[in-house]
Amino acid sequence: SSDLQDCPGAGIQAAEKAGMFSVGYHVDNSKLAPNGWLTAATWDWTKLFVDLVNQVRGGTYKVGQIRQSMGDGVVKLAPFGKAVTKDVQDQIASTQAKLLSGQTQIFAGPIKDQSGKERIKAGEKQPEVTSLEQMDYLVEGVVGKIPQ
Repeated sequence: SSDLQDCPGAGIQAAEKAGMFSVGYHVDNSKLAPNGWLTAATWDWTKLFVDLVNQVRGGTYKVGQIRQSMGDGVVKLAPFGKAVTKDVQDQIASTQAKLLSGQTQIFAGPIKDQSGKERIKAGEKQPEVTSLEQMDYLVEGVVGKIPQ
């Protein structure tokens, strides 16, 4: 995506010109395509960076992998574009609340791979992120193959 190359305008504006919608990445670029913009996944690193600086200053910083989420206030959605109805916005807000409370699990079983093999058993909750990062299969319903 052009967003990953620090060039969000081209893709967002081309989509709007073609009468299509766009979902951005990193920042709110709704001004670039006011009719086709839906939203974007954004990150607010402010609190994390302040915490890290304070840890360094206090001598308590430890090297390691840091994972942040919606629950930490880092992962957010940009404001919705005018094409996103109030009803859809309410559904998204409701789903976000269910994710944050743990009521909804994205990777809850049963989850099967393309061959029908059960990879996450029925009733199992979402596995640790590290397990998900090691997925070497595509789930049932996804078309394509993982290059070997």
